Amino acid sequence: ICSQGVEAMLRRWKAEGVPIDGVGMEMHLHAGRAPPEQTVRQRIRAFGDLGLQVEITELDVRTAHLAGAPRGRQIAQARAFYDAVHACVAEPACGRVSFWGFTDRHSPWPPGEAATLLDEDYTPKLAWRAVKAALEGRPPPFCADELVPNGTFEGGVGGWTANGAQLTLDTA
Repeated sequence: ICSQGVEAMLRRWKAEGVPIDGVGMEMHLHAGRAPPEQTVRQRIRAFGDLGLQVEITELDVRTAHLAGAPRGRQIAQARAFYDAVHACVAEPACGRVSFWGFTDRHSPWPPGEAATLLDEDYTPKLAWRAVKAALEGRPPPFCADELVPNGTFEGGVGGWTANGAQLTLDTA
């Protein structure tokens, strides 16, 4: 993880007396490949242990790379948003989360990425509800049995099924 190198650099600079008060964790994520909440919490805690205030900055979760039905992509995106925001809420060193854009209509990403909290019609997506739940300390707004293994395939999509890291194509 890149942040481990940043942590080592900041530790060295603090030891040399460089006045550093905080660090931003820029998070442009890909749904289905985003770090889980525990990993984000560990990184925040490591920076906090250096006496630094942490902010999650430019949080967005891209989805265009995911195959499958829209609901599976929405859940994978919501899970990544929830994990990042919930990690910040849970760790005392984290004081703020900022987002990279707010609507897919004016997203800084190419068309189809759908990386923001509101769709092109400014309607809140499942990701928005996930962020709200994380801020309120509630569970995510989807069920664990709705999660797609690896965040990429749903059973039966194009004949493919997923079981952990094993993919199977039914050609019958």
